[in-house]
Amino acid sequence: MRVTGTAFAEDYSVPTLAHRSLERLTHRGVCRSTAAVELNDERAVADRLATLGEPVLVIWGEHDVLAPTANNVARFAEAGLTARVIAGSGHSPLVEKPDELIALVAHFVTRAGDQD
Repeated sequence: MRVTGTAFAEDYSVPTLAHRSLERLTHRGVCRSTAAVELNDERAVADRLATLGEPVLVIWGEHDVLAPTANNVARFAEAGLTARVIAGSGHSPLVEKPDELIALVAHFVTRAGDQD
């Protein structure tokens, strides 16, 4: 399986530039990396982010198959972080749903700025 098949929602038309950049990567080559697992084994990323003492926004695509949405959103929310899901997006909401992602970030930054 190619990375483009897991990096984006199934019905998303992958842009030529992204396709060219990713076409030689394989799902196995990307997903078999142990760096994230080792980092999480040392101390979960959600817990690391929760200790920053600053507002943190984490965003998932609804159809993310590389970092499954429901479990991750729950874990980060349990750590006290703001977790949001972009409907209809896969692992790459910045590319697939840029307007929705920007709206979430803008709203979050505005609210965080109001709390200062």
